[in-house]
Amino acid sequence: MKNEKSSAAIADSADGVRSRVSPLVPLKAEGTGAPIFMAHGLGDSVGSLVRFATCMQVRPPIYGMQARGLDGIEKPQERIEEMAEFHLEAVRRVQPRGPYTLIGYSLGGLVTLEIARRLKGAGDQVALLVMLDSYPDRRRLALGQRLRVDWRIARLRVASLMRGSSELPASGGNVRNATGQTDVDESKAGAWQRVKDAQYRALREYRPAAYGGKVKFVRATIPTYFPADPVPFWSGILSEMEVETVPGSHLEMLSTQVETVASVVRRHVMASQGG
Repeated sequence: MKNEKSSAAIADSADGVRSRVSPLVPLKAEGTGAPIFMAHGLGDSVGSLVRFATCMQVRPPIYGMQARGLDGIEKPQERIEEMAEFHLEAVRRVQPRGPYTLIGYSLGGLVTLEIARRLKGAGDQVALLVMLDSYPDRRRLALGQRLRVDWRIARLRVASLMRGSSELPASGGNVRNATGQTDVDESKAGAWQRVKDAQYRALREYRPAAYGGKVKFVRATIPTYFPADPVPFWSGILSEMEVETVPGSHLEMLSTQVETVASVVRRHVMASQGG
């Protein structure tokens, strides 16, 4: 399926005011078949998804969902549900009807989950929902899981300080972008920090509701910020969940392990689209 709307049309925000940063950015503009929509992680931009989209080597066009507020003009969104509504409107402009293919990394997985819930609630079909190591704030975890995660993060932080490094954030999500780089120039740093702070608030407040569709959940082998096993938490929320494990840690999924992760997701995309 080819893009039916120009990038200028996509740039209109939900309130009818033209956005300085489009909610959807083409990562692979040309292609055939139903488009693929991807959401980036906390503190990132669609730039962190470029290599991932390239490595997937799929036929359909691919769009990245850009966080609102990175332009320094629009107000960042402070609820996962608001992010989902904002991007869903843009998704429908590109693809008015399903089946839809949604992929979200980290915080982006929660956004795509909410989009999928809304689509199914409206009677649309979701062909594929892939969540890449996605969890709400760890305070939503059961006590035993939360204590194990907190203990692991504390040990990793001590080890990081002893190495003279600061790779771990203060709470779930990534401070640096998914490729480990800080690619924000000084003129935009304030806007990016405001967006990141808003995303942290959204993460802390988010309470995922039940989703009745199928979910492909891809977890990192090396647990850091999140539980070692996603099933105990998500099984009560996701009715049909298939878990697949890839090498490396959470931050390595879109950096050193990006080709492996892209290969796994590509297989799911081809299966869902009959390719």
